[in-house]
Amino acid sequence: MLTSFALIFLCSIALGGVCKKIHIPPLVGMLITGIALSAFGLIDRSILAVSADLRKVIVVTIVD
Repeated sequence: MLTSFALIFLCSIALGGVCKKIHIPPLVGMLITGIALSAFGLIDRSILAVSADLRKVIVVTIVD
């Protein structure tokens, strides 16, 4: 599970930076990362079990 968190974090930061350079909000790159990693099955199933709680934490983080 920790490996999946690290993969999500690093890939989202990288793709967010790429999007920022081409004048697209970095959040779009982060969303694309999450969709792509889950589509290819690179995210651990235990993360998907707690995804509802993670979404709430992320929304609070984005709003602040």
